[in-house]
Amino acid sequence: MADIRKIKTKKNIEMAFVTLLNERNFKSITVEEICKQAMTSRSTFYLHYLDKYDLLNQLVETQFSVFEKIVDKRIEGLISGQFEETITHFYNELVNNKQIIRALFTINEPKFNLKQKFEDTLYQISIG
Repeated sequence: MADIRKIKTKKNIEMAFVTLLNERNFKSITVEEICKQAMTSRSTFYLHYLDKYDLLNQLVETQFSVFEKIVDKRIEGLISGQFEETITHFYNELVNNKQIIRALFTINEPKFNLKQKFEDTLYQISIG
């Protein structure tokens, strides 16, 4: 069973990072600032992440994984004729993650480009 404190700490660090991303660009953000915003120590940060790039990578991969699952479910719903319910659920899922998605969309580094990953996924489905 997962330790709830570790989950909360990780969530606090992620949300602190997202808050900072909404204020400034990624390259100017430091681990020290993330820790200060999250009210945690650097040693705690490094228990969960190698560096800020690892934090960014984990956030991007998590959001992309959620997006892929949502899209797959929605396609199944559309095929089965549940159009209104499917679109409403898809919309709600995106709205719930809006703050994180918006912050990650500001990052244009190829390896961490969530917006491009979303676009590529939707493009593949459209030609699919």
